[in-house]
Amino acid sequence: MGHGDTQSLSIPKRITTFKENEKIINALAGAKHSVAVTSGNGLIFSWGMGDQGRLGNGQEIGCLLPSKIPMNGPGVLAGDDMCMHVATGEAHTAMVTASGNVYTWGVGSHGRLGRTGSLFCVLL
Repeated sequence: MGHGDTQSLSIPKRITTFKENEKIINALAGAKHSVAVTSGNGLIFSWGMGDQGRLGNGQEIGCLLPSKIPMNGPGVLAGDDMCMHVATGEAHTAMVTASGNVYTWGVGSHGRLGRTGSLFCVLL
């Protein structure tokens, strides 16, 4: 839920870990993970269950608080550091950058990552 614990809630509760200058313009939830995108600089954050690369942070562990997805790894083209649109599935995420490139990560079965011959891919 992004609050730093595993407590269930029956009413909305604001996530307080984002910095004051990080205005969230989009938030989406998969079956076991969530992502949010900031206005202006297009940073992308994820939290939830981390198995099978679904958080895009290069790790396989869960995260109880929103954590910025690094956009400077070997799989990311230079200058592709601004997220414009994002969508989540059950165990995967797709992102479109300001340059118009599409990046995917998480479970790759059934071709959901749009790649050939990979079981899962992690955005680094």
